[in-house]
Amino acid sequence: MRTIAPLHRNAMNDFDASTRVSRPIAKRSTLADRREQVAQLFDDYSAGAWRPHLAEPSRAWGEPDAGWLEALFNQTQGDGVLAELRGALLAAAERRCLLCSAAAPSALDHFLPRTHHPALSILHLNLVAACELCNRRKGASCEADPQRQFVHPYFDRVPRDHVFLEAEPFAQDAISPLYRIVASPPVDMDLTSRLAWQLSELRLDAFYADEAIHYFREQKASWRSLADLGWPLLEGALERDLDSVESFSGKNTWKAAFLRGLLSHEGFAADPGRFLA
Repeated sequence: MRTIAPLHRNAMNDFDASTRVSRPIAKRSTLADRREQVAQLFDDYSAGAWRPHLAEPSRAWGEPDAGWLEALFNQTQGDGVLAELRGALLAAAERRCLLCSAAAPSALDHFLPRTHHPALSILHLNLVAACELCNRRKGASCEADPQRQFVHPYFDRVPRDHVFLEAEPFAQDAISPLYRIVASPPVDMDLTSRLAWQLSELRLDAFYADEAIHYFREQKASWRSLADLGWPLLEGALERDLDSVESFSGKNTWKAAFLRGLLSHEGFAADPGRFLA
């Protein structure tokens, strides 16, 4: 749930390179014949047709063309001619999945799934560094409803320094984090709605809650020691942790939201020992 700058790359060079190594000759010839149409789709995508309800589904081009275009993605694997592209995309994500901003990325997700859009199977702008869990849960989702579409890590503008992810840490004095997306003035309503849908669709609320519970239990003993010396010491430690997390990862990670929730929880501030027992 964050955005980064896309790679600066000539997409048609990637298409031509993968076409040249395609076998048999008939496949190479067919792909070459489709080159102009593929180039147009690439241009359209860059110009805004990356939203599912705007993009042409090239699966309709029929077989074997669609299947051969989809199979070009194999060139990003192993010793394929586009293996370097895979490495560059994973490195650009800086060790955090672009869909959840938590786990390490190890897969390339097709923002517009190649089952529907095989001509975009190797377009770098359509390839997103994701963790295995997010990649699996997103699957081939391609919603036509504009309010039920994933946030694009390269084209949407998700603010780093304005809070839109909040967490309520406790339920009836027990650790039970509840994550939600809230309206934030710099984020328009369309993007806010899609962030909330993505949180639910990928079950990130449950994933973040599990991470927060583990973190809370891990820190419990040291926080209890500070709480025994008075809330100001614990408050200062939590604030320093929050500053560190926000400086490194931004304000909308599960940990930043959880720490803000602890600091703003009146019951926790009044009697932290009750929660840390």
